[in-house]
Amino acid sequence: MWVSNLIFFIFCRLNTFVSFCSDLCAGCAGQEEALPVPRVHLESQWSEVFPSEQVKLQCDINGGDWTIAWYRDEQSVTSADASVILESRSLTLLSASQSQSGKYSCEGLSKTNASVSTTRSPATQITVHGEKLKPKLSIAGNLQSIFVGESFAISCSISASSSWEYVWYLNDNLKVKSSDNVYTVASAEEAHNGNYYCRVRRGLVTVSSDSNTINVKVAGMFCFLPYLLFGTQGWDF
Repeated sequence: MWVSNLIFFIFCRLNTFVSFCSDLCAGCAGQEEALPVPRVHLESQWSEVFPSEQVKLQCDINGGDWTIAWYRDEQSVTSADASVILESRSLTLLSASQSQSGKYSCEGLSKTNASVSTTRSPATQITVHGEKLKPKLSIAGNLQSIFVGESFAISCSISASSSWEYVWYLNDNLKVKSSDNVYTVASAEEAHNGNYYCRVRRGLVTVSSDSNTINVKVAGMFCFLPYLLFGTQGWDF
């Protein structure tokens, strides 16, 4: 009798143990399923940038205490790269270069359990152009000889579309900054004589080289008066 009781006791104990292990494994599986999926968020304004611009990425991950690991085209990005700043959950390209183009992703590594990590985030493409933009300057009507009192307009054209700021120079002196790519002089004076060129900025960074130069010559009143009286016939301007 006691043998059968012993067998029954052992069977019950084994049953309890198996049930406990099953619950424990189910709990582990539940923990794996509950791991958050990180996302890369672009904190700076543009994913397509030019040399010297900054790019800032944020790894968004819910819950837990995580160390963030970053990757570019599946290669680890570390603080050993002097052109990169890694802070908490962010990555900043200080002065972007073409070699930093690629697909950026991140993952979370648990600070409390070295064996636990999240899946890697979907990748975000960052494109860095190899060269700065080259603006093209042109003057309406190709009129580079202008009389006092006349108006003229100079255009600064760029091949890419964005929220550019156009910076205008006359004889290497800053003239004006504007969101308009056309610089207009309503009434020319001799002070408007000289060499004009433009640059293009975005944010606080100049993303272009200097444009070509246009030389504008404003004729004074001694030339303008005969033009008013007699027209251009018989006069060589």
